[in-house]
Amino acid sequence: LVLARSLRLQGLYVELDPGGAAFSKQFKRADRSGAPWAAVLGEEEQAAGVVQLKPLRGQPSPEASLPLADLPALLQLLQG
Repeated sequence: LVLARSLRLQGLYVELDPGGAAFSKQFKRADRSGAPWAAVLGEEEQAAGVVQLKPLRGQPSPEASLPLADLPALLQLLQG
């Protein structure tokens, strides 16, 4: 929630899916929303201080793992 709030304060649109649905359902929902990327921040990612970015909507980019602190700047760049 802290990360989502921080990203929103930077003017980014953020949706959370804390419902506990299977990842495949969460990704389908994110894809249907029109989002170009999904950020995965589970327990393992939090412990490692990273976030997984998964492309949606046919994005040609591969999945990426990056330091959590770099996420806001990267999302601003991707948003254009």
